[in-house]
Amino acid sequence: MPFNPQKYIITDNIPQFQKFMQSDSVTALSLYSHLTYNDLMVLDSGKRRDIITVPSNKFDIQNGHVAIVQYLAPAQHVSGLNVCRFASEGCKKSCLGYTGRLALNVDRTYTNKTIALYLYTEQYLSDLINDLDTLCYTYQKQNKFVYLRLNGLSDLPFDWVIDFDLLFEDIFNFLGGYDYTKKPVNDQTMNHHYTYSWNEKSTLQIANRFDRVAYVVLKKDKVRLMSEYPDIFTDGNISDIRPKDRTRHVLLPFKGKKTDNDFVMSYDAMVSLLGLNNTEGVT
Repeated sequence: MPFNPQKYIITDNIPQFQKFMQSDSVTALSLYSHLTYNDLMVLDSGKRRDIITVPSNKFDIQNGHVAIVQYLAPAQHVSGLNVCRFASEGCKKSCLGYTGRLALNVDRTYTNKTIALYLYTEQYLSDLINDLDTLCYTYQKQNKFVYLRLNGLSDLPFDWVIDFDLLFEDIFNFLGGYDYTKKPVNDQTMNHHYTYSWNEKSTLQIANRFDRVAYVVLKKDKVRLMSEYPDIFTDGNISDIRPKDRTRHVLLPFKGKKTDNDFVMSYDAMVSLLGLNNTEGVT
């Protein structure tokens, strides 16, 4: 029986999902409504843009498990849209979307995909799920299991419009979705995991709703924290597959050149936040 991606799209929630993407619906529609899906997603060669990025290094491949990722344009990079509604100012300043190789793709590739997702949500999701099925089949022949991270640079509620539980049931080697989020509510389902991304506006009350919390720290402080508290922290630079972490607290190295905000945590700030000097310890 042919694979049918429509089976996994929760169409009733698409209007709500599109509204969540908007920062200014009038601006978004006036700027982009003349563009067709092919304008946004088909290259000059006639090939459709890749929606999912496959891993190229060990960071996304661990012990037979592979993380594949979708990248959209970050935060409010696309006028009229906001794909990181809960991003703090510190997060925006430190966004990985403007560093390294990712920055090379923001202005056209990621921007066009973001607009296509907004205007043609159902068609875009259909192509995305088809690509997922194809990639899972490829990795199945390599005896690998697949995790899908749809918010590489964004923070959108894809669980509103994709039935991850049904995908898990139907695709043999698909282990589910996972994402980082700054949403104050944990919408985690059986087969879609959320890691809370700590920022300068966070509180422990919010973080405690999640079974995984990630902190961006200076590289030298990450080394020290991992050395002194190996049972408390996981080194997030070894693997990105958060559902498989051995501890609740994950340290991610700051990759910028300098920071002038509290989004990036210091050694002292981490010790104070988690009460690491207390004899009772943390969980």
